[in-house]
Amino acid sequence: LKEERALINAITQRLGRIVERKSAETQLRKLSRAVEQSQVSVVITDDQGKIEYVNPGFEVLTNYDATEVLGQKPNIVKSGAHSEAFYQGLWDTITNGGEWRGEFYNKKKSGDFYWESASISPVKNDDGTITHYVAVKEDITDRKLAEQALRESEEKFRSLSEQLPNMVYINSKGHIVYANQACEDVMGYSRDEFYAPDFDFMSLIAPEYKQVVRSKYESHMQGEDVEIYDYAILTKDGGRIEAINTSKLITYEGERAILGIVTDISERKQMEADLRTARDELATLLAISQTIVSTLELEPLLNVILEQLKRVVNYDGAAILTLDQDTMKVRAYQG
Repeated sequence: LKEERALINAITQRLGRIVERKSAETQLRKLSRAVEQSQVSVVITDDQGKIEYVNPGFEVLTNYDATEVLGQKPNIVKSGAHSEAFYQGLWDTITNGGEWRGEFYNKKKSGDFYWESASISPVKNDDGTITHYVAVKEDITDRKLAEQALRESEEKFRSLSEQLPNMVYINSKGHIVYANQACEDVMGYSRDEFYAPDFDFMSLIAPEYKQVVRSKYESHMQGEDVEIYDYAILTKDGGRIEAINTSKLITYEGERAILGIVTDISERKQMEADLRTARDELATLLAISQTIVSTLELEPLLNVILEQLKRVVNYDGAAILTLDQDTMKVRAYQG
């Protein structure tokens, strides 16, 4: 009976190891298929950095066939863009058991350059000895090119906006994240003041226009176009500027923001006011002239003049004094 039990235990243990091995083999096959079918580049080297395995993703990305790189070192794709200190830092990290993360600017077999994001980790045996290194890398060339194009676009925008006489700003989430030189010159605030987290954008708006500006801002945030509108802004020293605002919804650092161009129309507004005043004065003169033409009687003429004078000078009352040269008496006509 003891012998039978010992035999059963031996068989059970053997079966257990077989099951474990089969399970491990199954998991290994799954992992192998995943690596083979992955679009990312996978490179496995020995402890000296010589390539022992590359997946199809590596071949597609670099134009190198696996047979061309086995036994070689990963520097086969070096572009010369990184310093020796860069690579030494990488090697020091992984040989000391750490994981290195970063970006490479490398060169394909075809001579084309590409960017890749990489994670390189050591593989240790049961004794803790490093036996291999595994690099998992992703092609980020398109992203880097897009970032470069965005930077160039921003540089062109800033270069242009800095030369404009108009005030140009970007409002993100209620905060000014960009203001051109004209904003500093006209408003009296420094850029550091504009960009301060606690700077209140609405403090720049004249009280009677605050609700208008809030409404326009909300419309923008909902994706709606906003027409050019008149408003008034307040400078740091308390001055008031009549202006028009032209704004557009943009994307700034992945978030919705407003690009605005402010044009000072204070002079135009003053000219319009002067024109209205001149028009009123001309109308008064015409009315007086018509009265003179239509009558030679003094009292009706003076009454008309008094009424027109009150309207022009904006007083409730006025008086005209006349002198009779024969009697040297003064007479007052009031209106």
